[in-house]
Amino acid sequence: MKLALITESQSSNSLGRTHCLWMLAQQLGWDAEVFTTEGEKFWYPLSGTAFETATTRVGPSQLADAIPADTELLIACKPLPASLGRTIPIAKARNLPLLVDIDDPDLEARLRVGEPLTQILRWLRRPARSIVDTRHRQLARSLPSLVSNPWLQARYGGTIVPHVRPVPGLQTYRAGEHLDIVFVGTNHAHKGTAILREAVGLLQADGPTTTLTVTDVAPVDAQPWERWVGRTTLQRGTEIVGEADLVVLPSLDDRRARGQLPAKLVDAMMLGRPVIVSDVAPMPWACHGGGLVVPPGDVEALARAIRQMRSPDARRTMGEQGRERALKQFSVSAVAERFKIACQEAVAGAS
Repeated sequence: MKLALITESQSSNSLGRTHCLWMLAQQLGWDAEVFTTEGEKFWYPLSGTAFETATTRVGPSQLADAIPADTELLIACKPLPASLGRTIPIAKARNLPLLVDIDDPDLEARLRVGEPLTQILRWLRRPARSIVDTRHRQLARSLPSLVSNPWLQARYGGTIVPHVRPVPGLQTYRAGEHLDIVFVGTNHAHKGTAILREAVGLLQADGPTTTLTVTDVAPVDAQPWERWVGRTTLQRGTEIVGEADLVVLPSLDDRRARGQLPAKLVDAMMLGRPVIVSDVAPMPWACHGGGLVVPPGDVEALARAIRQMRSPDARRTMGEQGRERALKQFSVSAVAERFKIACQEAVAGAS
């Protein structure tokens, strides 16, 4: 099958999700090309890869002409104006089937869904954009869709196609109670890095060394036990995860975090790294026994969970359980058939 993936921006981290769908198409032997109308520079973590070669940046008015005539299925990556909004007219004009991929609660966050007062204020301050976002949310619910996790499926329906990764080799486990904790991602407030930093600070009095590695630029209050390595490529980020004793994703219960499946959680589980996550959906679903779950924003609970992972045996057991689940749920080979069926059904449903 020949696919055209229309992604929001080549500069955005949303490109990581488009890369997952592209890998699934590659696994099936399908021809998949990626098109974007936004962004000047290619998203750094994937720059220089074969995926960048498969991606074409065109102006909005050139998009329709850029998509090959023999395309059999359009996939709009995210239900946003720069992707879904620009794909729908092409699908109608060329009578092509269309799938929308929803990997994050972008529109729920924009529209302040579940927050009545802030939602009203948003409508008052930005009525035109609120109308556009509401319309795109309605469209996404009416179209055949892929979603990355059950939280999104409950709101949009569709087939769950989670973030995927190729199967890496199993990393070794270090002996001893020393812990090198890793957080891969940007230091945004809703990701809970402040909570993690505070918890690791509490552990400095324990005796065994506990260090924290973060893939972002060091803040002014960086501590001696913290290592800030700056933003990395996808490959280097995966390597850092593989070098960790423990990966922690302490997201807060925030509208920007709910419904998000962090790709680095999948990476950690694939590599057999033990993980600790906040009780913010869909992360407990993703772990499903292959990680510890703590209340969001609870420093003491997070510190206690980290202490449980001082035991090398505990780290090995949890890491192996997480890897077993990841191989079944998040590997390219395991998910490809589900992706294939969803695409074939979209094509059949449009004929």
